[in-house]
Amino acid sequence: MRRLSTLLLCGVLLLFGGCSKAVTPEQYAAVVINEVVTCGAEYDWIELHNTSDTPVALGGCFLSNDEAELGKWQFPSVTLQGGDYLVLRTSTDGQTDEPALPFRLKASGTTLFFSEHNGTLIQQLDIPASASGLSYGTYEGAYTWFASPTQGKDNAAGMVLGQDSVVSSEGLRINEYMTANRSVLYDADGSYSDWVEIYNFSDHLIDLTGYTLTDARDEAVKWAFPSGTTIASHEYVLVRCSARNTVTPNGELHTNFKLGKEDSFLGLYTRDGRFCSGITLKPLADDLSCGYVEDIGYVTLRYPTPGVTNNPSVVSEVAP
Repeated sequence: MRRLSTLLLCGVLLLFGGCSKAVTPEQYAAVVINEVVTCGAEYDWIELHNTSDTPVALGGCFLSNDEAELGKWQFPSVTLQGGDYLVLRTSTDGQTDEPALPFRLKASGTTLFFSEHNGTLIQQLDIPASASGLSYGTYEGAYTWFASPTQGKDNAAGMVLGQDSVVSSEGLRINEYMTANRSVLYDADGSYSDWVEIYNFSDHLIDLTGYTLTDARDEAVKWAFPSGTTIASHEYVLVRCSARNTVTPNGELHTNFKLGKEDSFLGLYTRDGRFCSGITLKPLADDLSCGYVEDIGYVTLRYPTPGVTNNPSVVSEVAP
């Protein structure tokens, strides 16, 4: 597929509003909000994709983040060819000299409204809270999270979060977790905290100092590994999610947040804020864990295996 170059947007372009020819509702419906970044390193962006083989004239249509003001920004005279992508940059707060859309996308969650020149809504997209390095886009007929945004390209090239595939880089993987630990693994003080297991699948030791762990998409720097924390090649590090934010005399790591059945995301980031590993959490019954098994993916384990290889023989079911 071809890519339409990023559209440089400025106020004067509004003078070119108006559709050059009639476009049917079915043709408009073929143009979808394909991918969005609301917590970009340099700028946020919105990507449109013409999923049909027919060119669609977008001149005069509108894009907005406010239902009460659908006409916030009007497309200039532009035609999106069949199969092409159009990338629109949002406000950059002066970080670059390039012009941008006249509104921001909130990392804490936002809604986009894409409408025809007569105000008829083409698409409304509710975007959940995001985190640095992630994008939200379409994949196999549904919207999901990507650990590697694919600006102007097919989303299938990105790393999909939580769809039978592990998302990992930097040699590290969130390997297993529990969200309802009742009697499996107790802490130094005898309590049963939920926990996360990190695995180093690289061939070298990794210094985890300053790496961060979070259960919130919009807060990458929620808890940081203390100075001196390392993980050897093909070894594991266990982190208790107890909200105690401490390191015990016997070396147990405790986060400043708890992990529970209501959590839906778990992410690991490098010390400089790059996305490292993450998964969409699945609901787990008491004393079950979810772990990664080679050649299978994430599965529910009847017998959790903290600190050792996950055993496929005790698999309860493949995680969705």
